[in-house]
Amino acid sequence: IRIHLAQVPCFSLQGVTHQVVIFSFQFVKMGCASSTPASQAKEEIVQLQFEEADGSKNYRTSKGSAVPADQALTILKEGNSRYVASKAPSATLQSRRQALSDDGQLPLVAVLSCADSRCPVENIFSLAAGDVFVCRNAGNTVAQAEGSVVASMEYCMQNLKTQLLVVMGHTKCGALKGAVASIPAADAPEPKQDASVLENYLVALTPAAKQAKAELPRAPVQEVEERAIRINVKNTMSKILEVSEPLRQMVDAGRIKVEGAIYDITTGKVEFIGGPPAPAPLSVRTGKSASVPGPEALATLKAGNARYAGGHAPAATPKGRIQALSSDGQLPMAAVLGCADSRCPVELMFNVAPGDIF
Repeated sequence: IRIHLAQVPCFSLQGVTHQVVIFSFQFVKMGCASSTPASQAKEEIVQLQFEEADGSKNYRTSKGSAVPADQALTILKEGNSRYVASKAPSATLQSRRQALSDDGQLPLVAVLSCADSRCPVENIFSLAAGDVFVCRNAGNTVAQAEGSVVASMEYCMQNLKTQLLVVMGHTKCGALKGAVASIPAADAPEPKQDASVLENYLVALTPAAKQAKAELPRAPVQEVEERAIRINVKNTMSKILEVSEPLRQMVDAGRIKVEGAIYDITTGKVEFIGGPPAPAPLSVRTGKSASVPGPEALATLKAGNARYAGGHAPAATPKGRIQALSSDGQLPMAAVLGCADSRCPVELMFNVAPGDIF
């Protein structure tokens, strides 16, 4: 409903007729908001938002039931279609804020997305306050096992009853462009001594960049970057489940769903690309394996120390590795005589796993 404010009389309370007083009361209840005083408005068009007396009953709060993952995904797709069609979102009414404040949140989805200002999650999916639990960082990643992101996701899925977790990358991502450009630094024999936090962060993203380059060896750099963006989304989903046992158990039990997505910053459209890739069969070197040649072991130690010096977190130890080493015995690739000094943790210094070093 639209109204020309210039046509609405503006009076002081003195001398106001009963009819105008009632109209003003209804006007406020309809939720019209304008930064222009009525006395100054001239052909201004505003949108009125009606609010039912019992509107709070329609809001999803912690008193309600969780939204099934497939239903939540449908809501995201429909909301993105409205965004692509440039349809205006609904206003956020005071009753919604009050309901969420009084009764708590019940997000229909948790989203890890890029911090890029062109990727506003609520807008992209035409969502409102209380609909989406959002974590954002450059590159939508947990390449360095970012604890704050994983902990936030665990909290949302375990305590807020959310059943859909989305990792969303986007086209023309600067972080993945930087990762492709950082491949030489990642392959350097020694890590850069004065590397910034950002430089180390981009190096941590290079596995996606290297895989993209291997898959497209003759492609222009822009195509490699776009492929890396997709690979990074898949890697991030896998990494979240690798470092978070609670989330992994919830996925295995069918209680939550993890979905990848790519947002096109040119068209506004979101493409959903499915869940994390199936984990590769666990490869553990045990007493039943072949010995590791000395030069290969030395190269592995050097590469691991470069990761340690670069501030990279070690990988989680799967239960399968522990069980395999217990049942099939050890086959260390190196024997190390080190100092007992607590500042010299051998396994950490070489970024190796149980069973690697004697």
